[in-house]
Amino acid sequence: MKRTLGLLAALCATLILGCFDGSLTVRAPDESTSPDTHVDPGTADAGADIDPTINPDFPDLPCEGAACRAPEPSAPPRFTRLTHEQWENTMRDLLRLDARPNLSTNFLPDPDSAGSFNNNSAALDFTASLWDSYRVGAETLARQVATSPEALARIMPADAPDVLDARARAFIEHVGKRAYRRPLGEDEIARHLEIFAMAEQLMGEGDAFVQGVELLLRVFLQSPHFVFRSELTHSESAPVVALNAYERAAKLSFSLWSTMPDDLLFEAAAAGELDQRAGLERHARRMINDARAEDTIVDFHSQLLHFDAFRELAKDAERFPEFNADVAQAMRKEMELFIKDIIFEDEAGDLSALYLSPHSFVNAPLAAIYGLPGEFDEEFKRVDLDPRERAGLLTRLGFLSTHANAYEQSSIKRGVFVNLHVLCNQLGTIPDDIGSTEGAGGHTNRERITANTAGCGGTCHNSLINPAGFAFENYNALGRYQEVENGYPVDATGIFHFRHGTFPFQNSIEFNTLIAQSPDAHDCYTRHWFEFAYGRSPTDKDEPLIARISQASEAGLAKIRDMLVLLVVNDIFVTRSSAPTEETE
Repeated sequence: MKRTLGLLAALCATLILGCFDGSLTVRAPDESTSPDTHVDPGTADAGADIDPTINPDFPDLPCEGAACRAPEPSAPPRFTRLTHEQWENTMRDLLRLDARPNLSTNFLPDPDSAGSFNNNSAALDFTASLWDSYRVGAETLARQVATSPEALARIMPADAPDVLDARARAFIEHVGKRAYRRPLGEDEIARHLEIFAMAEQLMGEGDAFVQGVELLLRVFLQSPHFVFRSELTHSESAPVVALNAYERAAKLSFSLWSTMPDDLLFEAAAAGELDQRAGLERHARRMINDARAEDTIVDFHSQLLHFDAFRELAKDAERFPEFNADVAQAMRKEMELFIKDIIFEDEAGDLSALYLSPHSFVNAPLAAIYGLPGEFDEEFKRVDLDPRERAGLLTRLGFLSTHANAYEQSSIKRGVFVNLHVLCNQLGTIPDDIGSTEGAGGHTNRERITANTAGCGGTCHNSLINPAGFAFENYNALGRYQEVENGYPVDATGIFHFRHGTFPFQNSIEFNTLIAQSPDAHDCYTRHWFEFAYGRSPTDKDEPLIARISQASEAGLAKIRDMLVLLVVNDIFVTRSSAPTEETE
């Protein structure tokens, strides 16, 4: 019976919304599901009014390169499946649960990303297995909420009438709007009322309203309008289409919070506040100061810095007896606390502070590895590290230990990461064993790496990978500072070829300073945030926006929070090209 009801609910959702064909690929619903088809952009960032010699968001800042061009709207996918993280968050917020339901642990994992992050739309496929998982999740939560008077009361509109049909309509309008992230049209309301009326026939005797609500929730929670982020606004003639207010609200909330809009954002959409730049910016800044934005910012950095590696991080027990799984998790927590402190509490709060600040947060095990004097326990406390030894994120134990081997530091892992993810340099194919020092001669790790890579024929090793990795030779596999290795002095000097010039350095402190001052690093960090916030890889049309924001960051005019506001308060965030969807790498 449960299986039959699940299939019926899925069938009802499909018939109501008409969004899938037999192969489970997405089709656009008809226009009746979209409140409007064309809206004035209301923001005026791009076009003839822009002075091509200045950065429009920072009039005192002369533009350079791509920043001098006007951004153009792209044609991103109009339907993007929620990630499992977004599904969990949205279920929690839609049903007003105390915590995430954690049902997605039974789903097949989201596929490996097409880019740096798991929300890249190019990788978020939809399968029959996932459809069935959504069915099970919808049935579980629908019954849980509908049969609990307290849970049901939390999602009911406060002024719902007592008459059955009117109460059902109020429920459909209120919960449907929140589930689909837009108001329902009259035809949709009528079809959902028909579903409500089917409950008695399908579910047998019981409370008519409770049964109807359970069936409706099954439909809502399996609907393509719930499990997909959709942009239905379109125009047959206009080359550029502005997203309507509810699409803007949803795009804003999933970009900054990884969940559905809150009540204030729904109210702003209804009032037209998001149709103008001032309203969009006001809500973006409000949202960035919310705890949900902290979670999103930590998630961004955890993916960028590969925090998954902490789960299976292993060190040689003989060399590092102080290391265990608890220490690994403490290293992760240190990174999270440091990132949040820089972005939300630090006076500078910019990318340079992220790469240069000498302070951190430690408990007793981490304090011992850092060699800090004083009393520590399991509670984390803010400390000032030795600025001659530590500068920013790349000298924290978490980064250094996850980019190392079990026995010794890995210059290659560290160098590859800095090039790919900090500077966005393109590297050729790197053999899996290139970081190995087995069989190589030499007294120190650097000598062995130099010997092993001398014959690999890759210019990238001599000018990019090795120098970036050697800058961190003062840190062993655990991240502990060292000036001597195997009785020989550590050499952390080098020369690095940035895109804007070649510069020498003596150690990681000087190298991190070069990174913080480099346009390459500011461009790369902005580029990562663009991909994460937009859920897609950037195209050439996006380059002017990325260039403007990275230029402002490099000039010290934009904190990291400001960068996020600039990413979402602009024309290309709230408009789309009418051209067919563009494929991105």
